[in-house]
Amino acid sequence: MTRRGLWLRVIAGVGAAVAALALVEVPSPTEAAVSLPAAMCLGLVGGVILFAALARQVPPLPTPRPAGRWLVRLTLVVAWAAVEEILWRWLALGVIAAAAGWPLALAASSLGFAAMHRVGKASQVATGATFGTVYLATGRLLAAVVAHATYNVVLAEALARIRPRAQPA
Repeated sequence: MTRRGLWLRVIAGVGAAVAALALVEVPSPTEAAVSLPAAMCLGLVGGVILFAALARQVPPLPTPRPAGRWLVRLTLVVAWAAVEEILWRWLALGVIAAAAGWPLALAASSLGFAAMHRVGKASQVATGATFGTVYLATGRLLAAVVAHATYNVVLAEALARIRPRAQPA
């Protein structure tokens, strides 16, 4: 994907998420079952366990990096996780759950989430199902956002260790 294509996708995703939040009223598929801090902790644990299960390794700890680029990338990863969770968990799962119940909603939103990713369709179904389960179990979308962001950050760190960037000469 080109840099321009990436930014067009980001703009479209953010626009769709903002429009959904502003224009659509979606009932929560479950009541908030835990406090916000507990939900965030469950999201963090869910993201780490998901990585460990799919990668079959302990998540790596971040390596020290210059703060500027790292902070920009972290912000983008968290923001994009929020966009995807708004669209796939809050909107898709919420609307389908209201019409057909949460089991069908979890399956449909997980399959839709996987279909929108270019690689790793089976693992994307698992990630979508995990993030959806975190949302349903806690009743808080923020828990799914934290799980998704945690998984993506840990995955990016693991991939950076496998494919280190070339250092400038």
